[in-house]
Amino acid sequence: SRLNGEIEELRHQLEQLKEQQREMYLDIERRLGGGAGEDESSSLSDQAENADEAIVESDPGVEAEAEAVPEVGQQEPAASSQASVAGPPQPGEQRQYTHAYDLLMQERDFQQAIAAFQQLLKEYPDGQYADNAQFWLGEAYYAKNELDDALEEFQNLVDRYAQSPKVPDAVYKVGYIHKIRGDVDKARMVFEGLIEHYPDSPAARLAAIRLETL
Repeated sequence: SRLNGEIEELRHQLEQLKEQQREMYLDIERRLGGGAGEDESSSLSDQAENADEAIVESDPGVEAEAEAVPEVGQQEPAASSQASVAGPPQPGEQRQYTHAYDLLMQERDFQQAIAAFQQLLKEYPDGQYADNAQFWLGEAYYAKNELDDALEEFQNLVDRYAQSPKVPDAVYKVGYIHKIRGDVDKARMVFEGLIEHYPDSPAARLAAIRLETL
């Protein structure tokens, strides 16, 4: 009886570890698709739907570190359709955006990236890269584990750039932050709203997977 109890406890711990690994995998895959084109987004959706079979096997300490930072080497995302209203980007805007993005993704200098994205948004609040910059500003705060600021910036994206294709991603990150904070009710509400309003987005598919784990 004692051995059976210990086995059940070990099995429970193993399931918890698998769940943590799956969440880390899904979040990294989400980031890889954050600035992707249509083909990459479709691939991301397929990976998310099969995530149960794609458990990452690595050291838990490494996983915790990976959860806190964006993936390195990601291709710079193209300007989103928010730009269709703003017109072509200004040369200075494009240079600033590329610089800020490299600070975040290549150099992992999160504080400098935050400052660079904030400066870009101050100078080009309605520019072609404004919604992307707003999204990555939220990601930079998230990478620093400054979750209150991350939530605020993701919400700013939803409020200021409501027509941006980055909105579903931002809503997903709001729900995910509530989840990792343990606020299950808020996370569920956000994920359900995301699925309702953006049912065909890759973010909605990930939200559906998250809901199963709440």
